[in-house]
Amino acid sequence: MADDKPVLDPKYTVWPQGIDAATVWVLNGHIGLMFTEITAERLRAKARISATLRRASIAGFGGVYASIAATVACRGGVLSLGGAGHVVAANNKTDVLRFVCGGLLDVQAAPLFCDRREQLWCVVIADGNGQTCAVGGVRLQNVFN
Repeated sequence: MADDKPVLDPKYTVWPQGIDAATVWVLNGHIGLMFTEITAERLRAKARISATLRRASIAGFGGVYASIAATVACRGGVLSLGGAGHVVAANNKTDVLRFVCGGLLDVQAAPLFCDRREQLWCVVIADGNGQTCAVGGVRLQNVFN
């Protein structure tokens, strides 16, 4: 299982449970986001769509998908800097392909481009049947300490 493997170098070790515990009171916790895999090449997470994350019409809410995409991409962006800085989401283009009214979503994110100034992450959100619900491209600005 991936949660027993450190990410990046030993000076900056992160496990999925550590991220989940540290962020339960912020957006991650409210949208039910739990990281399941963290490597230098990709992040995976699960998110539960509950009644509080739906619109009055019962359909899903596109802002939730965009929030999930930005949150996962930002976490990956910070980890890619190896503790040397943090990131700011400069642009988030998340296309909603279909809404899910409930259940567990599978989230996968991988960097498409990284340099000293910025990063571009691709985030794919799928339902429990593996059907893609949303695809996001999140551009991150690197900010060094």
